[in-house]
Amino acid sequence: MVEDHPIPYMNFEGKIPDGEYGAGEVRTWDIGTYESLDDIDIDKGIEQGKLTFILHGKKLQGEFHMVRSRFRTNQRENQWLLMKKKDEYANENFLLERILNYGSRQDLQSSADTKTN
Repeated sequence: MVEDHPIPYMNFEGKIPDGEYGAGEVRTWDIGTYESLDDIDIDKGIEQGKLTFILHGKKLQGEFHMVRSRFRTNQRENQWLLMKKKDEYANENFLLERILNYGSRQDLQSSADTKTN
């Protein structure tokens, strides 16, 4: 699991040099907030292997469920399944490839500005 990052890191996009902690490209995939729908805190949900939450993002919106998979491989022991609830934001024609081609934080911001104008 990745530890919490300082808030100022939220605005960073770029490349962390090889040899440095967290080396590699850093890009913002989505911007928004979430709210937990569980009666327990997020850390307890992670420990128990089940989370239910609502995302209020530019790309992902609505209710989601995450459950830890019991399936284990040699490469990964801690795998999770992300499932979208059929709500007003669900889309049967959703293509993961389309949403993964994300551009940059500036693209997200200009998209948000266009929607509000």
